[in-house]
Amino acid sequence: MQLFTKLLQLLVLTILFQQSTAQVLNFKKKERFKEESTNQLYYKTVVVSGLTSRISPLKLRIINTELGATLNRDYQFVETSSIGTHTLTETDSIISIPIMINADAFVEPDEQFVLTYAYDSANIPKVFYDTITITDPASAPPALPDTSKWSVRIVTGSNFDFFDAPTFKNFAGDLNIFLPNLFKPICKKSEKRIGLNIGVFNYRYYDADSSGSNIVNENYLLDPTVRRIAIDTTKYVRDIYYLNSKTSYNNWGIYLNPMIPISSDKWYDLFLELHLEAIWKTKILSYSQQSIRKDTFVITQADMATHGVFQNFKGIRSLYEKNTYFDYYLGIGTPVKIDIKKAFELFLQPSVGAASYRKTEVNVSESLSIRSRSFVETMSWNPYFLTKFQLITTVTPVDIVLGGEYRKIFNQQAFFGMYLGASISLDKLKK
Repeated sequence: MQLFTKLLQLLVLTILFQQSTAQVLNFKKKERFKEESTNQLYYKTVVVSGLTSRISPLKLRIINTELGATLNRDYQFVETSSIGTHTLTETDSIISIPIMINADAFVEPDEQFVLTYAYDSANIPKVFYDTITITDPASAPPALPDTSKWSVRIVTGSNFDFFDAPTFKNFAGDLNIFLPNLFKPICKKSEKRIGLNIGVFNYRYYDADSSGSNIVNENYLLDPTVRRIAIDTTKYVRDIYYLNSKTSYNNWGIYLNPMIPISSDKWYDLFLELHLEAIWKTKILSYSQQSIRKDTFVITQADMATHGVFQNFKGIRSLYEKNTYFDYYLGIGTPVKIDIKKAFELFLQPSVGAASYRKTEVNVSESLSIRSRSFVETMSWNPYFLTKFQLITTVTPVDIVLGGEYRKIFNQQAFFGMYLGASISLDKLKK
């Protein structure tokens, strides 16, 4: 009889144990709430399943524990009764806890708090922990930029010289790093990304004086040892010639242009950029003479009455000059990349703004019938217009590039240069 009683007690306890362990508590663990520009209402839902009327009502206690809370909490419970003891009597009980996440006001680390769910069923205590994180937008991991349109291109080639008959001269090179969507701007709501267009280049301009108006007339003694001039006796040489000049500009430049996208399609991308550029320019000026007339004459009283310049020696003229200086450019531009049937790429970079342009001015003076020249460097800010272009084949890792630029500074001469070279696209090689 005692044995039967013990077996019956064991059977009852087993049934109660199975019924209690059949109770299930469901909730999303380690949830992440995000702060926005306005207050946001979230709901934390807790579902308890498996309740039965054969046991006493379940007492569920919800306890909130803050972890490293700030002075001004980023959250608050809309219903204070949510935190406390809940009596569950239904077969499936649902508890919804409204939590208000306050608008983002401070840049702070993520805040966390823990909700503890504890209940005692049939003398079997159970405890569950739920960690909730409030993410500050400033600390959220940034979205990675799309690198599909990034490019790194190296060009090596030679310059066109259009003045000594079209020919190639000297080295031309260009290194361009094109990162159109590098990082997001300060404005958090903007979906556009700020990019950079960075480059280093070396190429040349060639310029020649083709006006034909620079005519020089020199009169100098046939015999430079003569010390006294005698009218109708002393002989002079009359030398009339064109003084032709040719200028070569060797440019080493660097530019750093922040940019944002304006419009794009499958065949083009248009941007707005801030153009920042500096050029170290070496100006090489060479002269050549082309004779028009050269003869000998005897000086007369009429010649003296004209107050002409009569020299003892032929004028000494420098046939080669070299100067170096820096130019700076600050402006805005609208670069565009155009994909031509996926075989060619045209990259245009127009910009306008102000240029700090250094030039060498020639001052001519005359004293005691002797002309002299002095060179003075001046620098000023002037408006400029600039268009750079590159036409690139895109069918092989080593492409052919036809490039150049037109640069015009207000009240200064215009510069036009072109180059042809081979290009290596490093972004293609990595593929």
